[in-house]
Amino acid sequence: MIHEKACGAVIIDHDSALLIYQNNGFWGFPKGHVEPNESEVETALREVKEETGLDIIIDPSVRHSFSYIIDHRNLSNRTTNHQPAEDIDKEVVLFLARLKDPDQSLTKQDSEISQARWVPFSEVEDLLTFSEWKEAWRFFHTKLL
Repeated sequence: MIHEKACGAVIIDHDSALLIYQNNGFWGFPKGHVEPNESEVETALREVKEETGLDIIIDPSVRHSFSYIIDHRNLSNRTTNHQPAEDIDKEVVLFLARLKDPDQSLTKQDSEISQARWVPFSEVEDLLTFSEWKEAWRFFHTKLL
């Protein structure tokens, strides 16, 4: 089994959270793969900047992680159009974050993101696609109350 790790952030601005709709059809929070010699926080900062254009401040003490298995039979290889030979054990680490500058503008990465929008807290859980993301939101939301 292949292990992949991605890090990202649940970004809060007033009573809204930033959600992204990936080109593969899923609502979630901005995140991406860890590069060699990169910490979880460094990955989250870089990936958020790449996907949304936003500079954020991460609270490393508010961290949530979850894992899931991606069946290789349901996934095309991202680089060659061939199916990977093994399932992927995907670990996702998210941190609570706020905007560094509240006046900065959101600019989505078109190659991976179809939509990026601020969603009121009351609507976030309903919009998230997968149960693991909904559980992560519940964790972060309790930290905000």
